[in-house]
Amino acid sequence: GGHHWAGSCVATPRVGGAMAEDQGTGHKLFVGCLPEDTTNEELKLVFNTYGEVNHVHVMSPHSRTGQRCAFIFYDSLEAAEDAI
Repeated sequence: GGHHWAGSCVATPRVGGAMAEDQGTGHKLFVGCLPEDTTNEELKLVFNTYGEVNHVHVMSPHSRTGQRCAFIFYDSLEAAEDAI
């Protein structure tokens, strides 16, 4: 069990306004290399260990690889930096 993908993801902090399809505010992390069955709830559970997540936006799976990426929104810059 466990979240085998958590250590292999690429996370990049992005500070600034949210994109149109995102509902989150604050400090945004981009997370890649996610399995296609990854859910918002799983990501929120994992990333909440670093600080309060206010929104998770999981993109549609890549048409060729099936992998997904997601945006994680934190209220706190410190939490976003800790999650990397």
